[in-house]
Amino acid sequence: MCCWAADTAALPERVRLLRPDDVWALAVPAAVEALKGVSDRVQGLLGSAKGTTVALESFDAMYWNFRYLQSREAWLTDGPLIERYAPPLGPGVAERFAWSREVTDAQVAASRTFRTAFRSHLAALLGNDGVLLMPTMPDIAPLRSDRGFDGRLPQPCDSIAVHRRAGGLSATVDAIGNARRRAAGHFAARAGGVGPVADCAGRAHRSLTA
Repeated sequence: MCCWAADTAALPERVRLLRPDDVWALAVPAAVEALKGVSDRVQGLLGSAKGTTVALESFDAMYWNFRYLQSREAWLTDGPLIERYAPPLGPGVAERFAWSREVTDAQVAASRTFRTAFRSHLAALLGNDGVLLMPTMPDIAPLRSDRGFDGRLPQPCDSIAVHRRAGGLSATVDAIGNARRRAAGHFAARAGGVGPVADCAGRAHRSLTA
């Protein structure tokens, strides 16, 4: 399935298929092998993918700059309510908000500068004809008999992301199987900018796209 968002930008006659080696390196060997077939099919349609690097500086840098921005936005949104009414917060939530409250203006300013640099980096990489061929998750589908720590079956996901930027156009090509919600800090192009692939449904935080 290909989903083409409403977009008036002219499509290029040919696209440049790019393989972000740093993202693929995060996938377990079994996942790489499982995705080989669909990757080959995509390349059969769009041409051989050229190796490239998507992350700016490192995935640790991507993660922490995202966290500082996300935390500041979360505290600006919910902090006043928490301080005024002291609502009961679940395990881990109270700690995250306490951490968010301590994020400094200097950290936020540096992260905004990083976000601007990352946008420029990805825009230069993709241009108007670049396509990123990358897995949305780093692991293969669990067995139906597998259950998480809470006894529930894992949530399904069944796509490999092929994202291109042409005036904000993005597309997702269905691939195979399910995937475990494990990774954070994976980035892919999307309409209007870039964002981290947050989970198998393609939900993304706005912090690195605002």
